[in-house]
Amino acid sequence: MYLNLGVASGQRLITACAASINRRCTSVRHQQLTSLITDMVAQDLLPLSFVDGTGYRQLMSFVEPEYHVPSRMTITRQLEARYEACAQGIKDKLSKVSHVSITTDGWTSNTTESYVTVTCHFIAEWTLNSVVLQARAINEKHTAANLAELMKATVDEWGLYGKVIAYVHDNASNIVAA
Repeated sequence: MYLNLGVASGQRLITACAASINRRCTSVRHQQLTSLITDMVAQDLLPLSFVDGTGYRQLMSFVEPEYHVPSRMTITRQLEARYEACAQGIKDKLSKVSHVSITTDGWTSNTTESYVTVTCHFIAEWTLNSVVLQARAINEKHTAANLAELMKATVDEWGLYGKVIAYVHDNASNIVAA
């Protein structure tokens, strides 16, 4: 039951929702809520510990008293399943193209951790597509041999062997030699 507390500018205002609504948190609703929480964690780049927060749990207890907030492990499993589905979709798309180009970039974070990102560019159905294939920390030395192995492993993992027509990178001597 919604309370109508007046009219402003010819528009009805709905400002309160009566707490007397008797709604059960069914298994379908529970799954929908958990899916929405997973979406929120992914889209807003929230840490997994977010679901353990006292304030968040209090909010969910108020909004949906019968809902049991999922654990970090549940959210992690859902995120991993979504990643696998997304990666498979990208692999399916890449299997249908004959040529791709690869761009790479390496950088060092403020905490002096080294990272590399590998992006794939291709045309499918007359549309330019770009997908990040990998963004990961590099713990080994940044030698040409290590970077070449990283590129080879990425190409193999994504089924791109024989399809890469161009690699674009900066002029760092180690990546040029790779």
